[in-house]
Amino acid sequence: MLAGALCASAQVFNAGQPQRVGADDLRGGLAVISADGSFLITSNAEGLSKVDLATGKARFIASAPWAYNVEIAPDGQSIVFNQAHIGDDKLRLASLECITLADGKQRTVVKPSRDLCSGIVFNNGKVSALESDGKVRSLTLSKAVKARGTAEAERPLLSINYGHLDITAGGETRHLDPLGPGSYLWPSLSPDGSKIVFRCVGEGTYVCNADGSDARRLPGSILMPAWAGNDAIVGVEQTDDSERILTSTLKAVSLKDNAVQTLTDSTLIPMGPTCTADGSVCAFYNGDGALYTIRLK
Repeated sequence: MLAGALCASAQVFNAGQPQRVGADDLRGGLAVISADGSFLITSNAEGLSKVDLATGKARFIASAPWAYNVEIAPDGQSIVFNQAHIGDDKLRLASLECITLADGKQRTVVKPSRDLCSGIVFNNGKVSALESDGKVRSLTLSKAVKARGTAEAERPLLSINYGHLDITAGGETRHLDPLGPGSYLWPSLSPDGSKIVFRCVGEGTYVCNADGSDARRLPGSILMPAWAGNDAIVGVEQTDDSERILTSTLKAVSLKDNAVQTLTDSTLIPMGPTCTADGSVCAFYNGDGALYTIRLK
């Protein structure tokens, strides 16, 4: 497990300046960019909205207040997200929902549950998620992809289950836990499926091979890591006073040489970065809920 030295002045990308997205009153608690960089999805107290990045115009999608764990299908036609519910016993539940952007049709992938494992995967026109009973639930999004016979290699499903980093492949789920038992956060698979980035509480943020081997610690203290292509990670470094975030900066880390580049100043308070499939554009929101993009290359 190798740790690299922090080198804040290095250049990972030929990055531009952050650009505000949408109208001045547009606010959200997330900024998830599509694979092709044409739009982003945000969520607030009213629900979910789609923001066209060419025009800056926002279109309301659905009443799902503060939806979270939002992901956009690779073809940009559908989104999935967790929606909070309150059960008859007054306990908080979460379901996994899917919305087709063209017509707003909403379907439930996983019914409300107390123990919904986080994590979804898109494969060959389907979205799949793992329920607490260990069963995989799938929903077909695009019959056309399946009919054309353009199936690609199945991507494994990564999920967090009581602190474990689990992987589901070939119908079987097992603890991956690259650093051994711990409290894992934010796992995601690289665009080419060869590597996994994850955070382990008390240990740091790491990248390992898809089978869990060769775990290497990223320099600094990267939170909310996101893939920016296959060879770089974008995340944030923060300071706080145990009650509120004092500073936050957007960082890029090269997996080739551990170079670290600071992409924003600390006053912007960036959070929740996501990137296009090729890593050319990153989207994030800030402490005031304003939405931004930054061109990386």
